[in-house]
Amino acid sequence: MSATTHGSQHAIGSGRGARPPSASHPRATLLVATGALLALLLPGRPVHAGGPFLPLQVSTSPSNGDLNPYGLAFVPRDFPSGGGLRPGEMLISNFNDTSLQGRGSTIITIDPSSGKTGLFFQGTPPIGFSNALGLVKAGLIFAGSVSTTRAPQRSCSSPMSSTGRSRAST
Repeated sequence: MSATTHGSQHAIGSGRGARPPSASHPRATLLVATGALLALLLPGRPVHAGGPFLPLQVSTSPSNGDLNPYGLAFVPRDFPSGGGLRPGEMLISNFNDTSLQGRGSTIITIDPSSGKTGLFFQGTPPIGFSNALGLVKAGLIFAGSVSTTRAPQRSCSSPMSSTGRSRAST
């Protein structure tokens, strides 16, 4: 093969291919390597995120003993006020009850700035809240569930108001 492209001095397939970029610019390669080494070795100012080093640690288990948090949703800044939720709070849905999977019936709130938790919603088991949990600007919360009783499995998504009341019947 003796084809060349755009003035290249190397033939395709001749065994003398183009050099890698690092070989064609040894000074640039040396400069980048030196800069990376200095960045690793020289002490710098510590980076502060503005809060404690360890993240907030709270329990997602409400008083009824529900376990295994599956869903997580953050209340957005533009979420309507007047309900039980404030922007920045987190909603967590639980999949299990105290002993069985797919029977969790609670959604809790966590205020990340204070660590305060609260019960947002408690339904009649078995619900089995899944990880399908979301909020919309209209002030509704959608929570999916997968109940794991002996009956055929069902899945639903029922809207709730920002106060935790079911809006499926309205």
